[in-house]
Amino acid sequence: KEVAAEFSSFFANKILTSEKMWNSILTDPSTTPAFNELFTAHLTKFAKAVSSGLGMMPEPEVLKMAAGRAIEKLPNHIGVLHSYVDDKLKLQETLRVSMENMSSAQFERVL
Repeated sequence: KEVAAEFSSFFANKILTSEKMWNSILTDPSTTPAFNELFTAHLTKFAKAVSSGLGMMPEPEVLKMAAGRAIEKLPNHIGVLHSYVDDKLKLQETLRVSMENMSSAQFERVL
């Protein structure tokens, strides 16, 4: 139990933090394209819903440009979310409980 507590604390505070996850999402060439596509799709859907209620429809190029600008500025604004995300993920507690329930052989493979 003691090792599980120490490992889960180390992992949750040094390896898998909100800051590191967002950095990967926004900068890693293997994840950035998927995030950009997802963000653009959701922003476009939202903008179309809002603008149709106003009786106007922005051009697809305008929505794509707006999404690109938002994605570009996102790293400067996401920092305020890190403590909230870390708290809601409860990664340290989840890891500790999971590791405590592992057999010795499973636990050794994790380490």
